[in-house]
Amino acid sequence: MTRRTPLAQALRVALFSGGVMLLGLATVSSPIAAAQTASTATAAALQVTAQAQLEGGIYELAYDPADDALYVAVGGGRGDSGDGRIFVLDADDLSLERTITTPNYNHGLALNHASRVLYASNARAGTLTSVKLGTGDETAILELSDVEAARAREERPVQPRKVVVDERNDLVYVSGVGFNDEGNSMIWKVDGGAFTLLDTFDGLGKGLTGLALSPDGERLYATAMGDGQVLVIDSQNGEVIDRFASGGERPINVAYDPDGNRLFVTNMGSGTVSVLDASDGEVLHTIEAGEMALDVRVDTERQRLYVTNRQGGTVEVFDTQDYAQVSELEAPPMPNSLEIDAANDRVFVSSRTYNNRETGETRQGDIVYTLSP
Repeated sequence: MTRRTPLAQALRVALFSGGVMLLGLATVSSPIAAAQTASTATAAALQVTAQAQLEGGIYELAYDPADDALYVAVGGGRGDSGDGRIFVLDADDLSLERTITTPNYNHGLALNHASRVLYASNARAGTLTSVKLGTGDETAILELSDVEAARAREERPVQPRKVVVDERNDLVYVSGVGFNDEGNSMIWKVDGGAFTLLDTFDGLGKGLTGLALSPDGERLYATAMGDGQVLVIDSQNGEVIDRFASGGERPINVAYDPDGNRLFVTNMGSGTVSVLDASDGEVLHTIEAGEMALDVRVDTERQRLYVTNRQGGTVEVFDTQDYAQVSELEAPPMPNSLEIDAANDRVFVSSRTYNNRETGETRQGDIVYTLSP
């Protein structure tokens, strides 16, 4: 039996925290109360304008403006087996339009808007799934991590997590979370058109989770949770150009702001967001974002920063100029992932089920929320 290190336990929480409740789909339009504060960065107060009850253990989201659709990755619950799913929701009212069936459970999600291909990481299976939209949702599987070989060695396999797309060059990058203390995390580089593995950038540290790409496609920014670091990586050859401290404990996700050449890093352990100068890692500011800060997204047009506060059950909104809090919106029970539709001033949030093994308490999750003025 594989023995889990403290790092592995923390990374398991990051990858698979939250349980699963099997419930019917229902759409609710009544807003949840939200605390609002004044800010120069927002012209209208945000609120929860729609929500939908789903099932199956939802994870990341991807918005498709061409069809005004929201894709929701379904990761399954502990002990579940069978096919994976991706829910396709109407982005206006979050009603279920259809369900895409995939060979494996899905976690990370990213859409290439130019090629109309959706990519989903499959953490348990060690694979990447592609879905060709508009062609009957044709799917294909690419093996990234040899799960069976790792298990034969009684090791935890490296697990695909975050997916980012370089639309200009039709490339896909996937972070691989390594669980051992030797720093076996990696990034896989995939040819999106041919759907073949081009390269593997390995030896990237302990617990590589978050991943972001510069607009020119030349730099990757990754969070190494086990090392407390942010890595700057040449996307062409995998060379680590720089690495610097995240400014907090257990960094898990990162967003790049091209306007200010800044990195916004959520530190799950310290409940903070570090604002870093992307050129040298200087800590420009530290934002208190609540217990277990998880996902982070930037709306550059409106100068807003969105952060999911997983343990607190809220989405925190900040001004990216003076870092003042704009809003705190309830999105219970455990907000997980974010997706922005900047053109329509909407933010989508996935929220997972809360299970407390010690007390037996369960709070119904698998809810998608829409935040808008």
